[in-house]
Amino acid sequence: MEPVCMLGNLECVLRYRDGGKRCTDKRDCTGACLWDGAEKGGKPIPVGICQRTSDPCGCRAEIANGRVAPTVCAD
Repeated sequence: MEPVCMLGNLECVLRYRDGGKRCTDKRDCTGACLWDGAEKGGKPIPVGICQRTSDPCGCRAEIANGRVAPTVCAD
């Protein structure tokens, strides 16, 4: 249990064993495959890192099927 988001509500936050590993799709990770922000010629490169924890807060863009999804922010 740890405080999450701006309100600091207590939630069970899981740490993923493969957190921080390079990925190109959700299939590569226990959690989500998150885009690391890399671009080449103005186009996103669909390579990211596996989500480190199940903390639902913050802004992130997931990679799925070789494409970077729009950034979603939750708090």
